[in-house]
Amino acid sequence: MKNYRYCFKKLLKFIPAGFIAVMLISYGFPHKDSVEKSIRCLNLTNISCPRCLPQSARHIVPEKKTLCLKLSGRLGNNLFQIASVFGIARAKDMHFTLKYSQHLKHLKEIFKIESLLVNISCPENFITDVKHCSFSNVVLKYPNNKDYLMYGYFQSWLYFFSVEPEIRTMFTFQSKIRDEAQNILRNITQFHHQKYSLTNNNSMTYVGIHIRRGDFLKERNVKLGYKTAPALYFENAMEYYRKQFTNYIFIVCTDDIEWSTKNLGHKSTYYVHEAFYIDFAVLSMCNHSIISVGSFSWWSAWLANGQTVYYPHPFEKNTYLETKFSSHTRDYFPLDWIPIDI
Repeated sequence: MKNYRYCFKKLLKFIPAGFIAVMLISYGFPHKDSVEKSIRCLNLTNISCPRCLPQSARHIVPEKKTLCLKLSGRLGNNLFQIASVFGIARAKDMHFTLKYSQHLKHLKEIFKIESLLVNISCPENFITDVKHCSFSNVVLKYPNNKDYLMYGYFQSWLYFFSVEPEIRTMFTFQSKIRDEAQNILRNITQFHHQKYSLTNNNSMTYVGIHIRRGDFLKERNVKLGYKTAPALYFENAMEYYRKQFTNYIFIVCTDDIEWSTKNLGHKSTYYVHEAFYIDFAVLSMCNHSIISVGSFSWWSAWLANGQTVYYPHPFEKNTYLETKFSSHTRDYFPLDWIPIDI
């Protein structure tokens, strides 16, 4: 028996491990799983099998733990949650997964995020944010040797600026939505050229404007501190772009058409009022942005990736909402975005 074992060990030195595994499994070796496991472990750099290494060698291939995100809120909230927790997981060298939900189902209908891993259940240990619209180092200080459920809003670009290219790829629109949004912009452009007798040689600059009012005007939200941007802000923001460009089109998406048409100028201004995800795609395809308040506005501008003008007073002083922002709000608004006051 000893001679047999000695010969087998000598054989391993000259015959590839993978070949031996295939032969043993193919000819009915009684413990196939054990053989596969042992062969994988002949290579100590194989990270797919950390548990089968000797205790002394396991530090070579540490098993990554997972941050499992539970989505909540609407579109803009969900995009912040995914981008931020993805960035946190990358910073802490952990896996990122999503807990299955209807939110995720709807997001997959809008974006090409099929590659994200999904869990039916998530761990009991959880991490949440305290100030929804600010950055917190505390979130990054949790040890990465446990699995965590991530629950909160995490609305700060600082969580994911280091993985920005991956986030932009992740939030690519489904082809059907992209095509519909592009068709809307194409039709507006053709109408504009005809109206002002322009030629196709006149290249246009598209400025997306999002105006959110509806739910923020409800009594409960007003008491919480939510604000809506006034007409003078939009007037000043539009003038900012008029001074830069000669051929421009303002594309307005809003939940209050009546207020918007009454308070915004009509020249070179066009209104789009489709399904929310089409409006969102249209805004994100513009060259530059004017945003009001809320995460829907924020993400339409971030995805457009041009100049962004924003209203610098997203909350009333001494209210609940103020406690959810950092004192300077630049955790929430990227540093290269442009505040325009009234």
